[in-house]
Formats: sequence, C-alpha cells, structure tokens
Amino acid sequence: MDLHRAIVKVEFWNAISPTMDEAWDIIGQLRVDLKGEDRTYEGSRLRDSGDNKSFDVQEHLDQYLAGIEDQIQDRSSLQVLLHSETLGVSYEYPPDGKDVPFHIASIGKVFTATLVCMLAERGAVSLDDPIVDYMPESSLENLFVFEEKDYAEQVTIRELLTHTSGVADYVEDPVINGTLFLELILSNPDTYWTPEMLLAFSRDNQHAVGKPGDLFHYSDTGYVLLGRIIENVTSKPFHVNLHDEFFKPLNMNDSYLMFRSEPANQPKKPVQKTWLSDTEISQFTSLSSDWAGGGIVSTPADLLRFHMALRDGQLISPDLLGQMVTATNQFMPGIKYGMGMMEVDFQGLSPMLSGFPTVTGHIGIWGTHMFYDRTTDTYIIINLGSSSCMNTSFEVLIELMSTIRSVGN
Repeated sequence: MDLHRAIVKVEFWNAISPTMDEAWDIIGQLRVDLKGEDRTYEGSRLRDSGDNKSFDVQEHLDQYLAGIEDQIQDRSSLQVLLHSETLGVSYEYPPDGKDVPFHIASIGKVFTATLVCMLAERGAVSLDDPIVDYMPESSLENLFVFEEKDYAEQVTIRELLTHTSGVADYVEDPVINGTLFLELILSNPDTYWTPEMLLAFSRDNQHAVGKPGDLFHYSDTGYVLLGRIIENVTSKPFHVNLHDEFFKPLNMNDSYLMFRSEPANQPKKPVQKTWLSDTEISQFTSLSSDWAGGGIVSTPADLLRFHMALRDGQLISPDLLGQMVTATNQFMPGIKYGMGMMEVDFQGLSPMLSGFPTVTGHIGIWGTHMFYDRTTDTYIIINLGSSSCMNTSFEVLIELMSTIRSVGN
C-alpha cells in the first residue's frame, strides 16, 4: 500500500501548515555545530548558541523522539535511522530499532524501478519500449482506454515508471461501482490478492485518466504492470528477483516480500504494528495487495544497505540513477517525482525552510521515509507505522535535517 494524493491532501497537507509555522521556531532554537575534532559518532556534539551548553546528538534526538512518541501515544511504531559516514554520525531510535522489520510501503517502488533499470542495463528491456512487447494483451485489456480509444500499444516502460501512462490507481482512485479498494482492505482482511486480481480491479472498476505521456497520475496499477514485466523478462517471480538482486547480495537478511517469501534470518522477527486509520492491520492477508508497489517488509538497517549500494553505483550506473532522481512532475507542493524516486524541496513546503537542501528517495502511506541528502552524504530512514502520522513523519524529517545540517556546519 502506498502514499496517495487524496490521503496527503486530507491528512497531511491540512496539518503541514501549522507544522511549518512551528518549524522555523524549531530551527531557530537549534543552533548547533560540531564540537571538537572527533568526527566519530561518539564525538558528534550539538551546542546551543545561547549558553554554550553542550548536548550529545544522541541525547538531543532521543529526547525529541521520545516527545514524538508521547504525542502519538500507542498508535504508531516509531523508528529512525540517521547515517552519515562523511559527518561521522550514526544514530538509531529506539535502541536496536534499526533491526526491527516494518512494512516499507511505497519505498518499495524504488526497488521495482531499480530492478527495471538493471534489466535495461543488461539489454533485457529498453525503457522507451512499448509495454506490449513484454506483456500479454489480456493483462492490458481495458486498462488504457481513454475517451473510447485504447492506448495500450503506445504506453512505454518509462511512462509506467514515471506515473505518466494514464492508467488508473487501483488503491486510491474512484470506482465506477462497488467498494473503494482501501475499504476492501479493512472489510475483507483475509483476501489474498494476486497481481492479476489487482489489474482486474482497475480494469473492471476504473477508467484511465488520460493519454500516455499527457499527465502525471500516481498509480500502483502501473507498478503492478512493472512487476509483471520483470517476471516475464526474467522468467522468475517478482519476489525471487528481489532476493537474487538485492536481499542476498547486500546481506539484507531481514527483508522479504510479505506473503510471498521469507527472510534469510530465521525465525523471522515480528513485524512492527501498522495502522490504517484506527485499525491495526500488520497481519491482514489483504496487505498482499501491496506487491510490486510496496509489499516489502524490511528494517532500517537493511534499507540503509540497499540505499548506500544504489548511491554507490553497485546496482545501476550513475546515468540511470540520475534519471531516477531527476524529478520533473509535481506529486504535491514541495514534492516532485522522477522515475521511481521522489524529491522533497523543503522550500516548496515552506519558504522558512529555504536553507534546507533537497533530498531524494521515497515516502509511503505508513509515514515511512527513505531519503538521501547528497550535500552531507546523509541517509535518513523513518517509520511511524500509521496512515494518520504522515504530518508527524515530516516533522521528524525536518528535525533530522535541521540537526544534520547544523552538524555539517
């Protein structure tokens, strides 16, 4: 399951305005720099410019995040990992929280997009090929019909990656008749969703939103199609590709595709609780609907291994990574979308955050974040485990950016 624009507008954007009003106070009060020459984690210090009282980075963030936990009480599963080898900072919350598995939601789209780019570099696909070269016509039937014309033969792999294919979003878009998909997740928790069932939901209950290439429309349906393309090209199930290309070689031993595979570490650890509104759904079989758009269970430590490998050129070339992070479409004010990756422009969220650099990565409906700040070589991973905590997750992101930015100065 993923971050969707309606949820963002209702739950996040209405709440982010007061959050931004408070952000400047937070940043203004936190005037920090690195004390001493020790660049290791233990040597990282924050200093209040008013009275020169020194604070440990860990102490400061521990206090801040404990306050966040008090704020959200028992309807969240807070985890944070902040890592910068350049600055000598490696912080986790809570203690040993970096090895606790959680539903990563739409962060999984980065994995799917990276798999497609790996296949492109191996010559197995071309990003600008029509998807009909890799998919049976039956899978595409009626998914790309717009104003009574079928555009399926014109849709390219790149358009699926960038959410510009025109296909509807099975999770969040309106339905012609029947029940909205998110309601089905709650009302039918024992349903096991296959990829073809997900495509059929869009085919039977929704309409395409435009012609290929005409507009940006965030679509999990498009990423299900990408997952099917990966399977067809490799002749392996999507989850086997994840294990073969990422989980095994990168020692992501607590990561797996829920309901489809198992992690290398056994017995597997309990997954963090996850709330959709007021309902705890972490064990709902209906979460099988997350598949190639966000069905991975992972840990902060495993996500760090993946993201560092991606940025270090171990997975794809700098050119293709550059295409992934080049954000040309607006997802919402302050957030743009590239090719399976998002860019957060903090100034777009609030002019008061104009001093913050952009970060690239992805977010997910459970208040999950995986971002990279190239100006300080910093990796940020956040999980709040609740669809109601998106605004709080951005408060946490702002505080982490403020802290690391001040350490870097």
